[in-house]
Amino acid sequence: MAAARPLLVLGLDLREDRGTPPSDWDAERRDQFLLRTDVARPLSLDPSVWPSASPEWLDAMLSASSDLAVGYGSLRIQAVRALLAREEFADHPGTLVAVGVRAVFPTEAMVLSRQRQMPAARLESLEASPSGWVSLGWDVGDAGDLSGLMNYGFHGANPNGGAVWDDRAAVAPFLAALNEHHLFRTEDDAQRFLAWRAAASPESPVWRVVHLWDVPRAWLLAEPD
Repeated sequence: MAAARPLLVLGLDLREDRGTPPSDWDAERRDQFLLRTDVARPLSLDPSVWPSASPEWLDAMLSASSDLAVGYGSLRIQAVRALLAREEFADHPGTLVAVGVRAVFPTEAMVLSRQRQMPAARLESLEASPSGWVSLGWDVGDAGDLSGLMNYGFHGANPNGGAVWDDRAAVAPFLAALNEHHLFRTEDDAQRFLAWRAAASPESPVWRVVHLWDVPRAWLLAEPD
């Protein structure tokens, strides 16, 4: 039996505190974009679903654009550590999030470890989350960080220009697979949704299953370069 493809960490980002209620998810937006409208706060790879921790953090992140993890809007580990060490961000509220994907080809771990400046051995060790990491669930996103799960929309024009799901019956089979963050509980559930998503909208971007973790800052600050 072939070995499982490794789960690769692409980078980190600081998002709004996941324990605080969102200010931008009113009933109308929930009805248009969420499969489950009862979640307290949707969490996602997509920064328009789960925003950056603050305008100041976003500006600092964009200014470190050479350290962006290509295609997934997250920073390399050293860049995030450097930003959080700055006085203005030392106690900055927010949830530190790690973004991971399953390797597609055998050498992807080596390529990504060089791009992200993170040892390949660590990238390939994430079948079990590092100590203190909390698995938030699985999203489906494209290379532009658009969530195919929470940023596509029902009934009416999609402001992002994507296709619109005409009725909720089509996605009803996936409701039970979503957790309290509106993320899939398992990778298999996310893969099933991705397959349905691609078949339902073949003109859409190339989607990929993405794993999100809540990472303690103490772990980041203790990690060696």
